[in-house]
Amino acid sequence: MNTIKQNNGFAGDQKINRQILYKKIGNLKKLLSKYLIFEENDRALIAGCGKGDEAFILHETLSIPIVGIDISLPKENKIKTNNIELLKSDLNAIPFPDNSFSFIYCYHVLEHVETPSNVLKELHRILQKNKIIFIGFPNRLRITPSYLNSNLKKGLLNIIKQNGKDYWKKITGKFKNELGAHAGFSEKEFIIMAEKHFQTIIPIRKEWIKFQYPKYRVLFSFLSILGIANYFYPSNYYILKK
Repeated sequence: MNTIKQNNGFAGDQKINRQILYKKIGNLKKLLSKYLIFEENDRALIAGCGKGDEAFILHETLSIPIVGIDISLPKENKIKTNNIELLKSDLNAIPFPDNSFSFIYCYHVLEHVETPSNVLKELHRILQKNKIIFIGFPNRLRITPSYLNSNLKKGLLNIIKQNGKDYWKKITGKFKNELGAHAGFSEKEFIIMAEKHFQTIIPIRKEWIKFQYPKYRVLFSFLSILGIANYFYPSNYYILKK
């Protein structure tokens, strides 16, 4: 089982804010152009696709075949078209051979799994040489509120309630993924874990801010000068290569 609580993330009965999701994936395409040029035979995997909304939007945006896997998908409702396939699968045992994918998308999933290092090992196995993984997760050191620009539709009261729980867990020392907090990882924590499996680890959260939140670029530059930006980035993002 690779999720701590299946009703979190994009699983369960959560409703997707498709407008925000389209914007984020559009910005991701611009960012990725620096690291990967998609070719005719390329195929992408979404590791942790939830209900599948991202799979359809990613296919529309990148124009390549997409496979989405998630432990929360009902086995009897497998979806397969010419360009999109969704299937129930544990991220610890992905049912594809080595070197199957030219691009892997893993967005805010790693903090939900019980064995993140094992999942990274499995993603490494199925990634083709000289291709990339885009991975993002919450910054565990953040003091900024969560869910303010989320892909999920959450009401203001829900956001306040969830952040209240998070801040209380921070104060009480329980802000940990294994305790169900979905806290994410600090840069140091992730790099120590990822370097066991990947030769190239490129931090790109500054670039992501540039594309996704351009009006905050100056603010984060100022926070970097002060040496405190690490506590204000809501999430951490990386490009991984074999």
